[in-house]
Amino acid sequence: MRTRTPFVAALSAVIGASLGVSSALLAPPPVPDAASSSLQGTTTSPPPPSAAGSAAPSSSQPGAGDAGLSRARESAKAALAEAPSVAGQAMRGSVVDLETGEQLAEAGAAKPFPPASSVKLVSAAAILDGLGAERTLKTRVSRGATATTLVLSGEGDALLGVGAGRPGEVNGRAGIATLAAAAAKALVSGGADMPASLTLAVDDSLFPEPLNPAWPDGDLATGQMTRLSPFAVNGAFAEEGADAGLRVADPAMTVGRALAEALSREVAAASGRSVSVTAVRGAAGKAGAELAAVTSAPVGDQVEFAMARSDNYVMEALARAAAREKGLPATSAGVARLMRERLAALTPHPGEIVPVDASGLSADNVVTARSMAGLLRALATSPDPAAREEMRGLPVAGLTGTLAERFVATKAIPGQGLVRAKTGTLNGTSVLAGFAVTPDHRRVVFIFAYDGIEGGLTEARQALDIAAARLVS
Repeated sequence: MRTRTPFVAALSAVIGASLGVSSALLAPPPVPDAASSSLQGTTTSPPPPSAAGSAAPSSSQPGAGDAGLSRARESAKAALAEAPSVAGQAMRGSVVDLETGEQLAEAGAAKPFPPASSVKLVSAAAILDGLGAERTLKTRVSRGATATTLVLSGEGDALLGVGAGRPGEVNGRAGIATLAAAAAKALVSGGADMPASLTLAVDDSLFPEPLNPAWPDGDLATGQMTRLSPFAVNGAFAEEGADAGLRVADPAMTVGRALAEALSREVAAASGRSVSVTAVRGAAGKAGAELAAVTSAPVGDQVEFAMARSDNYVMEALARAAAREKGLPATSAGVARLMRERLAALTPHPGEIVPVDASGLSADNVVTARSMAGLLRALATSPDPAAREEMRGLPVAGLTGTLAERFVATKAIPGQGLVRAKTGTLNGTSVLAGFAVTPDHRRVVFIFAYDGIEGGLTEARQALDIAAARLVS
């Protein structure tokens, strides 16, 4: 069984120590009684105790009944009513009570807009459904069609490390140096004479479409995206430890060249003779027997990692792997279909979410506030632990991930530690979508967004933070 990462396992304790907030408040609720709940929001039976050991809020607990719901409704309405216009655009949004499914407040909730990176909420759900949270991804070296040819192939692990594998980490769990050492050992132990040179065929054909045609050209220049490969180091960032900045132009060949270098060293060390290994693109014929492989962290942990830092590349690679697992093309069209099919089971308004990628880079993605609020509630109350884990892994306001430096305005500070949300930003769009805990210990899901606000992103982010904080104050 996949265990929660140290980050998630320790998070409640960190928040409790730093803010005096009960750890039980920050975990999504356990799934409501399936016989009494629905996406449309009929009242649920009180849920069982949470994983933290305390009962999730129910109508029998102080402040969680009609009075608590009424106060949550008032706060939700105030959050939208008090939000300023930015660049002439009003905030749109939807706030839904998690237990009852009641829409507490809405503004422009049926009006379409591009979700930006908040569409990762959809792609994460599709990835976890397609691959499973426990699934791991291999990167392997196999024998090629000739005695002097090796083949590098992979299943979609975009979080390889250059050095030895790091068993306790998500990023770098599978290491290129570890793969090279194991492959060299297998080659030498075969007993055959070692040739003076080997060719490493870098086979990235698992993903036949390296770029989504809907992505702006500028996103490649700024490092938001690069060509997709079924194996990459650290989300294809140019620096192994980076979480932002430029990405390498050719992730597959970057891995191939690093592996070829390491293989040259390891084969020489194991055989006692100098061997040159050259990386070239191409399958070089059908791959033969596997010589060695390294294995990624579980997909659930990779999704959590990618959501925390909003990693476009990792999400797109995982989505293509999930599409292929479902028998769909590992292309942008296959990913879009994968997401649409998952949406049909997750939101009462699936037709109002039109995905074209897994990252949100394209402005052609379309959602409505009410459809996203429905999705959030469905994830938080899902009988599937992986879906609930997706919500649990969202960044925490003022503390982690893309929200670590948010919620700093005076009116936004009350939201620190009590809001978990996914951000989304395009040139003229800013989105915040997640869940919050009210003073009465009710959980609500929300999405707030501005669209058409070129030049107003800083003001919009602050307004979104304040609106979310209003839900908990």
